This record gives sequence, C-alpha cells and structure tokens, in this order.
Amino acid sequence: QIDKRVATTDGLLGVKIYGKNLVLYKNKVVMYHVGVFDTVSANNCSVTSSTEIFCKSLGSGVGQNRTIHLTLDGTVGVSQQLIFSYGKPYISGLVGDSNISMIGGDSVELSGHNFGPFAQGKWNISALYGYDASLLFYSATNCTVTVEHTRMVCQTASILANKRRTNLNWQVSVAGVKSFMSSTSSTSYAAPEILSFIDNTNLSTRGGDIVTIVGKNFGPLTSSNISASYGQISTAARFTASKCNVTSENTKIRCFSSPGAGHDLAWSLQIVDQSSLVEEIQTTRYANPIITNVLVHQE
Repeated sequence: QIDKRVATTDGLLGVKIYGKNLVLYKNKVVMYHVGVFDTVSANNCSVTSSTEIFCKSLGSGVGQNRTIHLTLDGTVGVSQQLIFSYGKPYISGLVGDSNISMIGGDSVELSGHNFGPFAQGKWNISALYGYDASLLFYSATNCTVTVEHTRMVCQTASILANKRRTNLNWQVSVAGVKSFMSSTSSTSYAAPEILSFIDNTNLSTRGGDIVTIVGKNFGPLTSSNISASYGQISTAARFTASKCNVTSENTKIRCFSSPGAGHDLAWSLQIVDQSSLVEEIQTTRYANPIITNVLVHQE
C-alpha cells in the first residue's frame, strides 16, 4: 500500500509504502514511477521497518495513474496495485487579463500550483477561457510554464462574434489533467469606444436613416448582438437604433435611426455584455422642422 494517492507536481512531499518482510532489504532501495509522459525517480528512499519504506520526495512530474516500481538490494519488485497521481492544476490569480486586445496575442500570466516542471515538449500545456465550464469558447495559445509548478504564461485569442466579452474564467490543462475554473472572473476584452460618426445629423424624423459609428473594439464583421441608443444626457428618454452590425472589423458599426426629433443626442453602445461610455462630444440631431405652407381660417 501507499499512503498518498495524490501528490503535488513539485514532488516535495514524502511518501510511505507498506509491505512485509522489508527488514531483509536494508542496504539499497530504489523507487521510480512511470506515467504516460515520463519516468520519475523518488529520492532518499530507505527501509524504516519490516513493514515500511519511506521516501523523502516522490520527485517532480505530471500526470495521473502512475505505476510505482521498487528495487530492493537489486531485487526488482513491481506492483501494479501501487498507483498514484499528481494533483490537478489550480489557478489562484491572473495578471494582464483586463482590457485585452480584440485581435488577441496579449500575454496573460497565471499563478497557482501543480502546473508541473518545465515541459520541454514532453507534454501539452493548454488553456481555455470563457463564461463557465460549459462555455469555454476562447482557446489561449503558446502556454508555457515560466516558474516551475506555480506560474505559466499564455497568449489570448482574438475575440469571437456575439460571445461574452467580460468576467471570463480560465481553465488550464497540464498533461491532459484539467484544472477547476479560476476563482476570479477578471478577464475582459477592451470596451467599445465611440470616436466619431458619419451621417448623424439632419436625420429624418420618420427614422430609417443610416448612421455609421466610428470607433474601436467593436469586434468581428459578423457581430450582430449590438444595441445602440441615443438621447439627451439630461433626460432618461432614449431613441433605439435598429439593425446594428459591424461593417468594418473593430472600427465601424452601421445602424438605422429611430423615428424621433430633437438635437444634442448622445450615443451609447451595448455589444453582447459590454457597454461603451456615453459619447457626449459627437452628438446627433434630427432635421429642423420646415414650414411649407400656412392656411388661415376665417370665421
């Protein structure tokens, strides 16, 4: 028997193995364990009684269902019953994951434990992020352990159309062993920002005019989960534009104006779950009323 079925990937914890008639093998004890990706030697192993072997360290590694092999004074003993696993990776924090670029490629540092030693291409390290465990729609790239067992760096993915953009959680996989979801929901793409407009003045009071919003962080061309409204800052009344779509990746949105009237109307955007700041500088106005005829009725 073995007293630990799960170990940390740094392998620093000692382990006891129980058997019988071990007092005969006092001189030399060699223990190693075999996984899918590597073979790791335990350190400083010795027989401590007729029923117990103690190793001060299991050695550093990754993976689950590892088979323990023992050599006692040159006599090989293999027990398929002695199986243990390294623990699941755990994410405790993230750095550089707010206001990430629409086009991806930002470096995010993940801290935690059980990230394993430097892989050197022996096993795969990957990361996904999204809303929850069933909606991990973003695949990070180039994940690399930078501090053995405790830190890794991944590069973000480009934003997807009509997917959640804020409060995203991460899950990492080391040698096929998946972590739980990250404990913080701090990851967010950069918020949409309105910079200017095209054809936003002299709108028909009947609505239906095309207004182009120019800015940044709007998302891919196929983005359609977009709502836009405009109105005077001093009032709660808002006009709602219709059929808003991204027409130039990340930089332009086309909307159709609403029936209405007025001037000094400021815009705001909602793209999926993320809002822009209200645009106060570039304001929209409807066409001025025009009197074309006056009829005088006499009684």
